[in-house]
Parts: sequence; structure tokens; C-alpha cells
Amino acid sequence: MWHEGEGGRGANQVGSALYRFIINLPDEVEHLILWSDTCGGQNKNEVINTALMTALNQKKTLKTIDQKFLVPGHTHLECDSDHAVIEERKKRSKEIHIPRDWYNLVRGASKKFSVHLLGRDQFDFKDLLTGRDSPLVKRKVSTSKDKFVWKNVVWLQHRRNLPLGIVAFKTSFSDEDDFSYLDMRRRKNSSVELSPKAAYAGPNKISIKKKKDLLSMLHLVDPDCHAFYHALQTDSGEADDIDPDILPSSDIEDSGEE
Repeated sequence: MWHEGEGGRGANQVGSALYRFIINLPDEVEHLILWSDTCGGQNKNEVINTALMTALNQKKTLKTIDQKFLVPGHTHLECDSDHAVIEERKKRSKEIHIPRDWYNLVRGASKKFSVHLLGRDQFDFKDLLTGRDSPLVKRKVSTSKDKFVWKNVVWLQHRRNLPLGIVAFKTSFSDEDDFSYLDMRRRKNSSVELSPKAAYAGPNKISIKKKKDLLSMLHLVDPDCHAFYHALQTDSGEADDIDPDILPSSDIEDSGEE
């Protein structure tokens, strides 16, 4: 988990969470299957594809990563039930003042839940696809010269026995259909190195308007938590001065930078 002062909620952030999950899998796991909905901005795109490709390359004991997409109209996932459990816990919980309270709420919602703080440990996988020197590029044609359309893809398969930069895919779950291949390497028939840089050089900045709204509601927040909101960076790049008298009891570090 992370808060907006540490990162957004786009493909880079989802990809970073998946990357961390994958590289921390037990070494005996050789085949990972991920089921995703068809949300293009967060799950079904080149950035997530690159994140999975990078994770497989780093996790040497893993041989295959399958990402399968649910059919529209049949998109209920296990995590949807988890969200309901969290919402029910929220109804019975104490007041929430800072992100750390959300982290603790989720931890306590179910014994099966564990919370890992992503903080600013996020990678810019998009950078591996853009720019003159990026190792990968966005392709619109498969290796068989067929048009590649993301919305038609139902199955992506990353294999260790494929050259890094090439991903197998299907547009049907039929066993009769073979996999096609997408070569994302900038220079085909060449080796690729995937070393993503940090997504943020510092704190993620929120809008000035949003910060003003937050500060206007501080009278509803525990005084010990005020420092967290004053310290949020805005688009102007300036953080409000923090009263040193409340720093010792603040939750700035505990709220997401653990």
C-alpha cells in the first residue's frame, strides 16, 4: 500500500507492486498465473507487460508468468470479496486520520491479509518503452505480421525460454489456437537489458487545491496527525513549514515511508 504523497495509482504503481510480489515469491514457484480484469489503464497495457517481463528476468527460479484477462461480464475476482471484507471492517472501525490507519485496518480485517508498504519504492517501467534509447518499443504488429490490438488480447505469457523482450499472447482461450508473439525489442535479434529507474526522485506532489482542502479539515483530525498533512508536497514544490513542537508525535514516517 502507499498514499498519494508517495505515488499515483497508474500502471507504474501497479507494476511496481506486482514486481515486488513476484521477486519475493518462494524459489520453488516456477509457474505463476495472474488473473486480471480488462482495465486498460492499470492492468492491460504495455507498462504492466514490461513490469512482468522485468520481474521474470530478475526472478531466476521462475520459468513462466501467465497473465489472463477475464471475459467482460464475468469479471468477479477473489480480491472483490476481499474489498468487501475491508469495507465491512471500515464500518466497525475507529476514525481514520492518516494512511497508517488504513494500513492497520486492512491488517486487522482478516488473518489472511498482510500489508506491504510500497512507499516510494516504485519503478518507471514506462521509461523502458519510451525515449530514443529505450530497450523496448510499443509494437502494433506481431512477429507474424498480424495487427496487434491490446483490447483483443485475453492471455499474455512470459517465458524464460523466449528472448527477453518477446512475449507470447492469445486472443482466444481455445486450445486449438496457437500462441502468437510480440517482439518489443527496439533492435530485433539483439540482447536486451531491463533496468528500470525510480519512478520518483522525491515525494509525489499533490495539487495545491487538494492540499488546501485537506488543511481546511484539520480541525476534524487528531492534532498529532497534522504534521503529516502539512508536510505533503504540492505542485509548487514547496512544503508548508512544520511546527517542531508536534514533530515528535507526528506520523510522517509511519504513514508510508517505513
